[in-house]
Amino acid sequence: MAILCGLFAVAGHMFTPYLHFKGGKGVATAGGVILALAWMPFVIAFAVWLAVFLSSRYVSLGSIAASAALPLSALLLKILRIQPKISWPIIIFFTLIGAASILKHKANIIRLKNGTELKFERKGE
Repeated sequence: MAILCGLFAVAGHMFTPYLHFKGGKGVATAGGVILALAWMPFVIAFAVWLAVFLSSRYVSLGSIAASAALPLSALLLKILRIQPKISWPIIIFFTLIGAASILKHKANIIRLKNGTELKFERKGE
């Protein structure tokens, strides 16, 4: 039930009917759902996001990397029995959420390839 509720929350943010099924990328909402379901993969994915963001200054690239790291970290934590309570449905859910997030970043990926994606800059830089 928790996975289903999380799926609907994330899908509602990504494909909201009030905006003709065009919404955001669902990263923040997915983060909350992921944190509630399994905190260790969340921490790993956040660490990946932070490392990529700090080294590249691209928020979108960090989000894409974290989306890819999430299901892999959950799977690794389960296989290594570090967090054995992570179920296969959670791993599948994390894989779907990660893939959907990466797909929603399609325009960002194109801008990254073209060198036109905006970097996060501090004032005065």
